[in-house]
Amino acid sequence: MENNDGKTAERRRMVFRNSVVEILTYGATQALRLGSNLILTRLLFPEAFGLMAIVGIVLFGLTMLSDVGILQAVIQNPRGDDEDFLNTAWTLQIMRGGLLCILTWCIAYPASLAFEEPQLFGLLFAAGGQLVIQGCESTSLFTLRRQIASRKLAVIEIGVQFATFVAVVATAMIWHSVWALLIGATLGSVVRLVWSHLINVGYRNRLAWDQSAWQEITKFGRWIFGSSVATFLSSQSDRLIIGGLLGMSTLGVYSIALMLSEAIGAAVSRVVSGVFYPVLARVSNEEPQILRDEYYAARFRLDLAALPALGALAMLGDFIIVLLWDARYAEAGWMLRVLAIRTAFACIMLPCEACLVAIGESRFGFIRSVVRMFAVLIGVPLGYAWGGTEGLVFAVAMSEFPAAFILWPASARRNLFKLSREVLACLLFGVGALLASGIRFLVT
Repeated sequence: MENNDGKTAERRRMVFRNSVVEILTYGATQALRLGSNLILTRLLFPEAFGLMAIVGIVLFGLTMLSDVGILQAVIQNPRGDDEDFLNTAWTLQIMRGGLLCILTWCIAYPASLAFEEPQLFGLLFAAGGQLVIQGCESTSLFTLRRQIASRKLAVIEIGVQFATFVAVVATAMIWHSVWALLIGATLGSVVRLVWSHLINVGYRNRLAWDQSAWQEITKFGRWIFGSSVATFLSSQSDRLIIGGLLGMSTLGVYSIALMLSEAIGAAVSRVVSGVFYPVLARVSNEEPQILRDEYYAARFRLDLAALPALGALAMLGDFIIVLLWDARYAEAGWMLRVLAIRTAFACIMLPCEACLVAIGESRFGFIRSVVRMFAVLIGVPLGYAWGGTEGLVFAVAMSEFPAAFILWPASARRNLFKLSREVLACLLFGVGALLASGIRFLVT
């Protein structure tokens, strides 16, 4: 009994340590991104960010639409440390990168016509090279994630982000063009590629093909593929509608609000995917009877850190925009306040999904994405028709809520759900909003 208690205590300390590292890493990289954005918004025009938002949507879309869960397979599979398995995964990743580059080139011209932006053709054609670079990255990064080596990964990520920051700002100061954003991102990808192959994890990647490894990866990744398709459609539809109906300038403003609203959510996502998922998968295999307790124990600190902050953001978002950006971006203020609600609920749903996937129920990640996709594809056009830009943004904010009607009952059937803890999570958001309302009242 004492050994089990000691093992549980050590596991929780490990989760806490690695979660702190993930959050601090994310904070450092976001600080660099924010600093870069503040400088770039003074060197470039909103249209530049709108154009790069479209480029980002295309690259993200192609990446998601071809996601077969290579990283997740390496983390979850018992053969995840086997070199034949890893080299097959690397070979598959390279093939995917080359195919995605060709697809980007094919899309470049039609996209430039669809958005009536001639610059998109050259930007997308050049951006295709990033997908080849990313495809050639070593699986050493997957191995470190499997080992929950958050500190080593933190050094790499911060280093890459700093290199990107220097490159993009220097280029923008010399050449006041949207191309500065693309050049900086490409140089950052090159740094990450080189670094990944210099890491000593006990092996070096080489081209290889193991049919059994290929079959295991694709079998595991079929639900992840479906989930990725639905995630892309649900997460990018709002931007495509705004870009198509309201123009690049409004899309650029919306992108600022979206970036800030998702900052905390992205930190939570890092902790969930980088720490919670590997640990919960291990507990599910070794001690399934304590999985619910371990899940909520791990999640409590995360809820305590994220949800009150998002509640405060829902009340003070417009103040942040006025403080950091000039008048051209003022409309992002009310957008940020509304979008913080969506991020808060996503922070509640994501760990729930990860816990289900950890017990082998990867289909619920797919189901959640599909539900969210339909909520966006139906709700956003209706919201725009009824309330213009305001209605569209409110519809986006509500898109996470239907997932609760799928994930919570599924968790309850598997004895992984505590209503009191979910209510507490919602109350934490309310406490943050209440305190921020008091601050707002005092300063206005």
